Amino acid sequence: MGLEENGLQVSVRAILYSKGDKGTRFVVVENRPYPRHQKKRGFFRLPGGTMEEGETEAECLRRELWEELRLPDIESISSRPINSYHYVSPKIRQRKLAKVYVVGMGEHLLGTLKHDARELLGYELMGPRKAINTLHYPNEKAALEKFCGLRKLFKYGKA
Repeated sequence: MGLEENGLQVSVRAILYSKGDKGTRFVVVENRPYPRHQKKRGFFRLPGGTMEEGETEAECLRRELWEELRLPDIESISSRPINSYHYVSPKIRQRKLAKVYVVGMGEHLLGTLKHDARELLGYELMGPRKAINTLHYPNEKAALEKFCGLRKLFKYGKA
């Protein structure tokens, strides 16, 4: 059982991005379909997972990014979530609290990512518009839209 907050199991998700020559690119993962949906394709979402007892949110993000993508290093993690929301896990039909953090990674690490085939069908690097349109869950789309909107404000000096 994972860590609980207000009686809800907590999961953390990462808006995992890298800025480089090809612009800002986001990593989205393709989850395996749930057992009752085996005939359907997988679905895209932000990387992350459920917190374990004794972990901080940052430690959970580092662990999940290592387990899912073999990401060895993270440049930065936002000090607080950019978005939080409640949802019912389709896998276990339990209410959870999700927190979405912004996680930066070096462009040199993009070529080293390797997904765990037991958990994921794969991952893709996408520009902002494609990533937003590809994500399956509306709350994850909203978090990414919020992040992209904030980046525009700061880029043009309006905030």
